[in-house]
Amino acid sequence: MFFGLLAVKSSNSNKCDKYYRFNLHQVGSVPPGLPPAVVPYDLDKNIPKLISVTITITIVGYLESIAVETKFANQFKYQINPTQESIAQGWANILAGLTMAYPA
Repeated sequence: MFFGLLAVKSSNSNKCDKYYRFNLHQVGSVPPGLPPAVVPYDLDKNIPKLISVTITITIVGYLESIAVETKFANQFKYQINPTQESIAQGWANILAGLTMAYPA
């Protein structure tokens, strides 16, 4: 922990020196808020390319979620309902697709 604090302290103290020493200037600021949700302009051209990727992500995501659910079901001694998991993950992926988020 001491070395971590020392590294943070030394990096913060050198930060101001770098601006003066290397003549660095701040270009602008990061705008606040989130970008608006939009549909990509070339979506119809990319759909054939995305089909195999979509199927692969769906299968891997489903298997991963079932594996985790099964592990916790065995650990805490309860029964799983794969249909409920599939419905929940499907809705999460639909919402992720509409908001440009990472799929579940």
